[in-house]
Amino acid sequence: MRSWGLPRRASACAATEQLAGALSWRDAIALSQAMALPNELPAAKPPVQPWPFELARLRRGLQTGFEDSSSLRGAMPSDASLAEAAAPYRLHHASQQRVMAQRIASFREALRQALRAATPELARLAALDAVFEQALAEQERQKLALLPSMLVRRVALLRIHEPEPEPEKEAEWPIWRQRLWAELQQALQAELDLRLQPVLGLLEALHPELDAGVPSVAPAPTPLP
Repeated sequence: MRSWGLPRRASACAATEQLAGALSWRDAIALSQAMALPNELPAAKPPVQPWPFELARLRRGLQTGFEDSSSLRGAMPSDASLAEAAAPYRLHHASQQRVMAQRIASFREALRQALRAATPELARLAALDAVFEQALAEQERQKLALLPSMLVRRVALLRIHEPEPEPEKEAEWPIWRQRLWAELQQALQAELDLRLQPVLGLLEALHPELDAGVPSVAPAPTPLP
């Protein structure tokens, strides 16, 4: 998504430094407490859950929401401002972000519950993950919230050489709207993959035989009508 003006991927060293700078002294205390959890065996064996299938269902459900263009249907006035032209896409993006955050957080907590009931080592991992999620949640929210705002700039670039259809052809979608929709699908898929990284780590710890969990398969962007 370099066309949206996103920066290059940071190096591993830079990411480590940023992570260290993002944690407060309270987070450091919480991490220390999580590492010091006693080696107590779980009271009962956790029930078997088809976590890989649940993850696949979660992913597919979110992707279905990405592809729902019902809120974008309808003609766009030829004199619409950049903000007006970008608004439906920006709102769709922001709405899908909220759904992703809520559903992935619930799934992540369910995985932590399973880890807590498995072994002392996995219980410590669950505790560490909970600390990191809380410590980084606000920064993640702020940075990802910037993505929908980039749509206005992208609309400007795409509309330069692609005017809206004539009034008698208002039912047709201009090329810029089709391109923007395809790019938005790619951006949402990339964000989904990013948000699922901690989930895949927990899933791999719970089921090592999965080898990094369920692979990400991005669906083909659904064309606008």
